[in-house]
Amino acid sequence: MNNLEELKSKGFRITKARTAILELLEKSNAPVSADEIVASLGVNKSTVYRELDFLESQDMITDIRLDNAKNMYESKSKNHHHHLYCIKCKKIEEVDMDKDLDVFERKLEKDTKFKIKKHSLEFFGICLTCQ
Repeated sequence: MNNLEELKSKGFRITKARTAILELLEKSNAPVSADEIVASLGVNKSTVYRELDFLESQDMITDIRLDNAKNMYESKSKNHHHHLYCIKCKKIEEVDMDKDLDVFERKLEKDTKFKIKKHSLEFFGICLTCQ
């Protein structure tokens, strides 16, 4: 079941803005800021923020903060991954992590009795083009 079907099954409305935001985030190759969503879709800024809050509360998107910049958003329907962030040109690349991180997270939960809901691991550096 995709995100829109899941929302409908829970009794939520499928609005044009909600649909457009989910589709944009699912197609994007990198996290997207609220301002980029507004510019890309031509949707009212307050509508975008309200929809982002709603979609995050439904665990369909995640927010990412890179380099003390604005929050960026991406769909949770993508495979779990992390990011390489160039501190010079601001380029963002997705990077898949080995299953070792999943093993570490489970061990950490077991050892600390802490129920982990999410984690964030981002790598900051200088890309090959900027070196």
